[in-house]
Amino acid sequence: MTAMLRRMRDRLDGWLWRRGYDHPAVRELVRWQIVLTGLIAVVCLPLAAVWAGAWSLVAGTVIVAVNFSSLARFGQHLAGRTFTRMRLSRDIPRPGLGALFLSGATGGATLTAVVSALVYSLLLVGPLVTFWACLFNAAVIWVLAGLARQQGGINGDFCGAAILAGELAACLAGLC
Repeated sequence: MTAMLRRMRDRLDGWLWRRGYDHPAVRELVRWQIVLTGLIAVVCLPLAAVWAGAWSLVAGTVIVAVNFSSLARFGQHLAGRTFTRMRLSRDIPRPGLGALFLSGATGGATLTAVVSALVYSLLLVGPLVTFWACLFNAAVIWVLAGLARQQGGINGDFCGAAILAGELAACLAGLC
């Protein structure tokens, strides 16, 4: 049994390696995310006939897995040699979490995050609330980007503030 599980792990690791997950710790995290998503799907899909939330749980888990894997792919660049991938924000990261996010904020990763957030916001709360949430969040991000340039760099605090701003923007938009 353990030999079979080891072969499955090695095959999944090889598959992830070929897709650009070259850091072993990142590969392990993504592998466990895939395993967790598969387990939730195996447990919940048979329950879909009697529990309507099963489909939602599986869909949410798949979305989280896709977002996590795209974030993890650029997160691996913190430990490595690819700070040249930074585009417009190349001159403002500070060592730490800010550099982690900026180094991997590629067009594809950003597009995936923005599109998935927009689609689910539109589905869950409608276009008006989505519009206001985007407007509030854009204003805060604009201010944070100016502050980061003024302070000479982005660190983890700026990233945390941006995340919190997104959450608050969604809450404020729901009140409008």
